[in-house]
Amino acid sequence: MAVVVVQFHRALQLSENHLLKRWSELCLSFFCFIFIRWYLEHKNEVLVHWPILEFIPSILKNQHRIHEWSVELFNSVGSTIVARGPIFARLNLVYTGDLRNAEYITKINFSNFPKGADYIEIFDVIGNGIFNMEYEHWQAQRKLANTTLMSKEFRSYVAKTTFNA
Repeated sequence: MAVVVVQFHRALQLSENHLLKRWSELCLSFFCFIFIRWYLEHKNEVLVHWPILEFIPSILKNQHRIHEWSVELFNSVGSTIVARGPIFARLNLVYTGDLRNAEYITKINFSNFPKGADYIEIFDVIGNGIFNMEYEHWQAQRKLANTTLMSKEFRSYVAKTTFNA
């Protein structure tokens, strides 16, 4: 009887050791199962909220047809979408397909939408042009550009070079 108990105890220890060794594989297979199931449920949606990464994979997946995808997105979800970027990026995004919203943000009420240090740091590559400026500097640049683009000389130059090309 004592031999049977010792063998049973030894078999139980081997079984526990085997499970402990396979714990990472069991967890990985469980997470893969959950992820595949989740993907199959959401794969036909235009905009997929990915766990942790949010919308970035959807954008990257459709980068080769970003304009067509944007139209599909706005037709199915609405004209303006506020989204969070990946958790690690601290990024908030606003997608708008409504021209009134775009005009409001970029022209009418530009001063209410400051760029901030993070934006300027990210887009420092394009320099201190009109896209990286805060309101006061932007307004002066806009007036200068508007004066230049609306001048008779500029228009005639564009017309002449366009027809000659």
